Amino acid sequence: MDQDTGSANSVMVSSDGGMSWSPSTTNGALQWVDVAFGNGIFVAVGPSATAVMTSADGAAWTSVPGAPTSGTWTSVAFGNGMFVAVADSGTNQIMTSTDGTNWTATPAPAGHPWYKIAYGDGRFVAVATGGADPILTSTDGVLWSVQSSPVAASLQSIAYSPASRRFAAVGAGGTAIYANCF
Repeated sequence: MDQDTGSANSVMVSSDGGMSWSPSTTNGALQWVDVAFGNGIFVAVGPSATAVMTSADGAAWTSVPGAPTSGTWTSVAFGNGMFVAVADSGTNQIMTSTDGTNWTATPAPAGHPWYKIAYGDGRFVAVATGGADPILTSTDGVLWSVQSSPVAASLQSIAYSPASRRFAAVGAGGTAIYANCF
């Protein structure tokens, strides 16, 4: 899923390790921006308060009505037995779910446009595209701590490497930062 494609219903599935891709069946004509897998299901989110889907196999998707957000979903990650999704605006900018269907809203401690979230080494890390202190960390997805950034640039993506036990984030103007977890 790519949030910059601009095409609706573009959920693709691969059963051969990513060598070939086929379109999946989705409900509605929504754009999808991120997907995570955990607890035996896929969860996809899109830039709408109603854009949440689940799938057991990645091929057939079911819309999830009533997910609690007044902003737009931007990213979802799975870890510690739960999905955690972030939004870039609104009052419910962090949402948690164990099954992808029932979501609980958690206000973010800093009112940034949260853009991406990753899980690794027992913690969730979310990054924002603007403002001071654009990093949040949490071990449970509910209680969050604001972290300062060594750069003033917006952060737009984050990933975790289990091999190096390191988070890396990238952003505007060629920004790249990392944090070790040991």
